[in-house]
This record gives sequence, C-alpha cells and structure tokens, in this order.
Amino acid sequence: KYTRMGGSRYWILVVDESTRYKWSIYLKKKDEMASTILKQILIMRQMNKDVKYIHCDDAGENVCIKSKLIEDEIRGVEMEFTAPEMPQHNGVVERSFSFLYNKVRAMLNRAGFTVSERKKYWAECANMATMLDNLHTRKLKSNFEIFKKKKPKMMLEIRAFGEIAVIKVRQAHMQR
Repeated sequence: KYTRMGGSRYWILVVDESTRYKWSIYLKKKDEMASTILKQILIMRQMNKDVKYIHCDDAGENVCIKSKLIEDEIRGVEMEFTAPEMPQHNGVVERSFSFLYNKVRAMLNRAGFTVSERKKYWAECANMATMLDNLHTRKLKSNFEIFKKKKPKMMLEIRAFGEIAVIKVRQAHMQR
C-alpha cells in the first residue's frame, strides 16, 4: 500500500485544458472524489476562472461528480465521460499522468529511498514533479505563467529530490 504522509492513497490529476496547468490532489478514499472536484471548481471560480466542463473516465467515483454538481446546485458545468475502456479519449490527463509518474519513479530512484520510504514519500515527489511541470516553458511562457498571469517566484537553485539540505535561519538581534 502506498500512502502519503497524511494518509492519502489515491492520486488524481486535474488539468486546465487551455493552459495545461496541473494540480496533483490526494484522497484517502475514492468516495472523496466528488467533494474534492467541487472544491476545485469553487477555487477556480474564486480565481475568476470559468469551469465549463469536466472531462473524465466513467469510473464509479467520477460518475458521482455529476450528481454532486446537481445536489450542490453548481450550474454551468457539463460532465463529459470517456467511452468505457477507452482511456485514450482522456488523452491530455492520461499522457500527463504517465509523464509525471515516470518523473516520480526517476526521482525516487535517484534519491535512493528504501521501499518503505518510496511508499511514504511518493506523493511529495509527485507534488514536486507537478510543480516542475507547471514551470516548464512552452511558447516562451510556463504553464504557471499562462494560468496565473504572473511570473513564478523561482528558487535560486533547484536541488535533487531527496537530497539532504541544511537550512540556516538568521535571527534579528534581540533588543534588551
């Protein structure tokens, strides 16, 4: 069983179709899917982003999203499901998932984690892979920049995942 430090076992990937900006979201149980997607819609609306449709496979936890939209009176969002057994119809997310998962495996291998450490830190690694992917530049701007309409605040140096780091905290001189 792969679990995240917070106890989550499932990874969902949300992709903004127009900018390709991605969110990695983690669930403890599959039945949290509908409420999690509704929260994401509300977050998007607070950011003045118009969510017109949700495209996903026809898994049971995804079908519940449609009824939750109706139940919570979320208007203006259409549900689109892929044909059964046809994940390629959800190509953007499927390719992104595969790409990110390969990054995760490479990062975990590079870090030299034990099997139990891999199970513990996989989601943190997936978060890092998602963040790095959002900073990837295409057509002179990153997905982050296109989605948020501002430049990201970049770290001066990006380190390898799992590398030991030392953090120095400077304290202001205390007045007596």
